[in-house]
Parts: sequence; C-alpha cells; structure tokens
Amino acid sequence: MNQPVQYHYAKFPPSTMDWSRLIPLIGPASAALARFDGTLSALRESGLLKILREASGRRPAFYVFSELLNTAEGKDVF
Repeated sequence: MNQPVQYHYAKFPPSTMDWSRLIPLIGPASAALARFDGTLSALRESGLLKILREASGRRPAFYVFSELLNTAEGKDVF
C-alpha cells in the first residue's frame, strides 16, 4: 500500500476488504499503541504532561504540557 486509501463522501465502508493485507498489521499497530500509552503515562507521572480534562464517555481527555501552557498564557495556569 503506497498511498492511503481515501474513504469518504458516502463511500465508507468499502464494499470489500483485503483482510490478508490487514491482519498482519494488527500486531504492530497494537504494539505501537501500547508504546504510545506508555509514553503518555511516563510524561504524566513525571509531571510534564497534565490532564486538563478527564475523558468521560465519548468525550476525549485533554492533555497539556503545563510549562508550555504557562508560557503561552503568560501566567501560571498550572
């Protein structure tokens, strides 16, 4: 797959899926998500990344780098 497949404007879901190409990607994708989750956890535990708003239902959590936000706002928000 050289280019991303464009599915939009009432063309999703596709009528056929090439599962033989997709199944091998599940493991690596899962591993990448786990690494990303670990990175987020490490940033939160170190105090660099703060939760601005907790996730709830379908509403996502908002994370913020506190020093960056404080610099941008020109005051201590956190």
